[in-house]
Amino acid sequence: MSTTKSEVLDRFMRYVSLDSASVLNGSHRPSSPGQTRLAQLLESELAVIFGSSASAILEDGSLLVRLPASSGSKGGIHAAFLAHLDTYYGLPGAANPRVVECDGRALALSPDVSIPSSLLAPFAGKRLVVSDGSSLLGADDKAGVAALMTVLSRIAGEGRRHGPVDFWFTTDEEIGRIGVDALPEGVGESWDILWTVDGEGLAELSVGDLAIRRARVVFSGIDAHPCLHGKDLVPAHYAAARFADRLADLPNPMTSEGRTAFYQIASIEGSAERAELFCRFASFDGADLGPMEEALRDIARAAAAAYGARVSVEVTTGSANFRDAVESRPALVDPARRALAAAGYEAREIEIRGGTDGGLLAVSFPGLAAPDLGTGARNLHSRGEFLVVDELEALPGIILDIIDSYCVRRSG
Repeated sequence: MSTTKSEVLDRFMRYVSLDSASVLNGSHRPSSPGQTRLAQLLESELAVIFGSSASAILEDGSLLVRLPASSGSKGGIHAAFLAHLDTYYGLPGAANPRVVECDGRALALSPDVSIPSSLLAPFAGKRLVVSDGSSLLGADDKAGVAALMTVLSRIAGEGRRHGPVDFWFTTDEEIGRIGVDALPEGVGESWDILWTVDGEGLAELSVGDLAIRRARVVFSGIDAHPCLHGKDLVPAHYAAARFADRLADLPNPMTSEGRTAFYQIASIEGSAERAELFCRFASFDGADLGPMEEALRDIARAAAAAYGARVSVEVTTGSANFRDAVESRPALVDPARRALAAAGYEAREIEIRGGTDGGLLAVSFPGLAAPDLGTGARNLHSRGEFLVVDELEALPGIILDIIDSYCVRRSG
């Protein structure tokens, strides 16, 4: 099967038109039917690429592709590559994409949505993919999905040698779920290295991420007629509002940057009888999380006491920082550094200020190195999200170079 340089762009443009936004409090697996539809589309495309089904849709709706080592390559490093099917739950997910020539000036996507020149100036003269402003673009992470599908197409079409390599198209990454329990037994343990393909700039090589905890904070109160029995009111939503206001006095996404730990309120809803908030607190240093949790609980208790309400706080583990695992096996990352350099990009190693599927998996597999490759996406989780076409088109070749390196040698 022949491929063209634009195959990855063609795939991307098709995939982002499908709405696969996750649902924040969804009870189903996956949380939205659009993720299932996208997984089924990929499964049908893979059946054409490989001549038969080479994939399996797992219980959580994710799609797993397992390629055993080609002849003579069974001693190669066992790598996995991940991209997630869902898009950010906070905005519409069905994009109407178009390619534009960037001149560095502000770009109006609709009467109400524009991308400022401060973001576009570095990309003057480049082609970008943008939405029409009615939705996010969905490059997070359909750019990664398109890149991995193009890699699979080239492996099959070119008959490329490879060691054992798996591709996992996961679900509900944006709401902090990862289907470890859906993986067939022993699969995760077999991986020597896991690459997530979910970053921003292609030159950014993420060798660590935030350790994140999630908190569900529920205030319970008493409703009453506000005019006749106002003194009987115990307003849970007032307590929730006070909690949100006090928590905002601590570092948050609007007031912090770099390696500063922070708190975030993802959602809030409720009434006098019951109000519920979903929060996150995050730090690159996992040792910060205990004191951060206690501070959050103190603020919640004080907010409840101010109105005579009751409060419960349930904290669960979100993701772990995988930096130590990466640093313990540095040679496994060397092929990415070389591949980026060969494509004209000087790798800039960072700890990504966010969580990734690799960080989620690091909770279950703490010794697993899980670095992250950029896709060319920018301004994520926004109607003004955009994708740098040159970077997306270079990505499949970089991934194939990494796979080639793993095919011929095993690293300790």
